Amino acid sequence: MKVFFNFRAKAFLSRSRCYLLANIDGDLTEVRWPELAAYLVNKYSQSISIDEWGFGYIADLPENAVLALLYTTWRRSPPSKDELDEIVAKGTTRLHILRQELGAYDEGMQVKDLFLKDAAGKNLSLCFEGFPKLVLYGNNGGCDMCIEFGVENVTPDFLRRILNDELTQDEKEMLAGISLLQRSSQTKYMNLLSSGSLTRDRLAEALCRSANSTKEKQIWAPIVEWLKRNRYDRMASEIMINKTLVGDRRKK
Repeated sequence: MKVFFNFRAKAFLSRSRCYLLANIDGDLTEVRWPELAAYLVNKYSQSISIDEWGFGYIADLPENAVLALLYTTWRRSPPSKDELDEIVAKGTTRLHILRQELGAYDEGMQVKDLFLKDAAGKNLSLCFEGFPKLVLYGNNGGCDMCIEFGVENVTPDFLRRILNDELTQDEKEMLAGISLLQRSSQTKYMNLLSSGSLTRDRLAEALCRSANSTKEKQIWAPIVEWLKRNRYDRMASEIMINKTLVGDRRKK
């Protein structure tokens, strides 16, 4: 397949930016990672020629290499060259495979749809836009939640059980607790929950640390409610005392 590449410049006030565009089968797409596009062209192109106007070049790429190129244009973080070689060799991407395992793939889906179409479960949905980062969001047992984690930190079977509402009540409570943690901690505890290594006691301790490290009531108050609901009344009381009585003394 012939792919036409050309550079464009965009100016705004005193700033200007150059970017690379790829015309793939009539669809004009900005190349997010030009160095990876160059890698694919240099390694897999069957021929390269300068376009007649001298503004770019035309590369004749195998279909699987074009798939890898399209994949890079939607990735927010650059994939490795090994992953691109894997796409060219197999004719599929890791996101294709994951969505198929989750039952969230429709035959003939375009690459952009793999990233932009969420997988809607019974109560929770999964967003793939930042793949390999995933975002789980929705209502879990009456609690609105949002959790961000890396795809490498969970198993497809665990994600499938979440989407199909097949978690145990204990797992649902821990999932709700994880959603109250800071984003930097969510990945770690999703990994533990996915592998069956997380206990409520361990999660309660993590939530206490998170609550005690912030002054924002909108962060620590839901943690207190989770602790009370799960019978960690002593921990909840300690947080309340620290946030109210100690806070009042500081005001005085």
